[in-house]
Amino acid sequence: MKIAVVDLNSRTPKYDKALTDALNAEQLDVVLMTPDKTRDYYKCRVKTLFRLYKKPQTEVNRLKKIIDVFVNYFLVIYYCNKFNIRIVHFQWLPLIEYCSFPSFILRLLSKKRKILLTVHNIFPHNIDVNRAGRRALSYKKRFISQDKYVDGYIVHTNSSKKELSDCFNIDPSKIHVCYHGLFEPNKYILNNKNKSSGDLFSILMFGIQSMYKGTDLLIRAAELLPKDTASKIRITIAGISSDYHNTIWFQKAKELNIKWIDRLLDNDELDSLISESDLLVFPYRSISQSGALLQALSFGIPILASNLPSFVETLKGMDNNAFFETENVQQFADRIYSFVNGQVDIRKHLSALQELQKLYSWENTAQQTKHVYNNF
Repeated sequence: MKIAVVDLNSRTPKYDKALTDALNAEQLDVVLMTPDKTRDYYKCRVKTLFRLYKKPQTEVNRLKKIIDVFVNYFLVIYYCNKFNIRIVHFQWLPLIEYCSFPSFILRLLSKKRKILLTVHNIFPHNIDVNRAGRRALSYKKRFISQDKYVDGYIVHTNSSKKELSDCFNIDPSKIHVCYHGLFEPNKYILNNKNKSSGDLFSILMFGIQSMYKGTDLLIRAAELLPKDTASKIRITIAGISSDYHNTIWFQKAKELNIKWIDRLLDNDELDSLISESDLLVFPYRSISQSGALLQALSFGIPILASNLPSFVETLKGMDNNAFFETENVQQFADRIYSFVNGQVDIRKHLSALQELQKLYSWENTAQQTKHVYNNF
């Protein structure tokens, strides 16, 4: 059984490598189709797709990126025919946010083979958080129209399975849950610092800062902390923040001595920030599946998150101290207070995190994915 794992624009090379390496270890005949030219990076066979696009994101380069996607859709058809691929496993469907061209490609591919799509995000990040605007409705219509060509979907949580089924009227039997494995940090530094009594308790929120991620809720929670607790902490917000430009929140953060790094961070810089933190916070208003949360789990550092269904499921086994009611700023502040002032059983918290690290291994992910393939 020949399987193609397809990442048309090499959106997630780290994920592609981890998944295909693990599938390769399961003795599956896998070929990765990607424009990533570092073939030796992967353990499986690689068919290199077309790439004109280069950073930075200029208008010309954005046009090149679109050309890449159109060309690569047709290259996937060519390679699937040439190598007699039985299952085509797409990691993303580029352009589905804007047009129905991907549905046309799926229709051509589905005539001779099975189509599997991993849905990393139920809706694209650039769709409004309420999912009720014109763009959201257009996306929903296009996604529903391509369902007849797709034989199965992979999501990473049961809550995402329910959401995908409910939002797009997809038969739940077509949707399979396969865990998203944890990435090993590029520069892992154990958080075992011998802190003196004068050291500040470090709180970090990282990732692209958007309204649905609740960056403003962290700032509001910081405002509610008692002065003696606020004097013990250092809060850092790390990640580009386009949703908050020209708002009051930058000024409020400055007034509260919150450090806001308003740019994209490279992997080593982010790894260092995470590893030096005492608490990682995720005050999201909504999310289906969070890559940032999984990244946090790989470090084994205490986590505090809103009680969204996907977070509660991903952090299964964590006690109530790991969560606060979504958008309840006072409860968020109270939980931070508990962590800072030693009212949380950190040993129990860290023990639960270690169990989750075992659960979200790439070996488990590959075995679950293999089971999906075998059902086709």
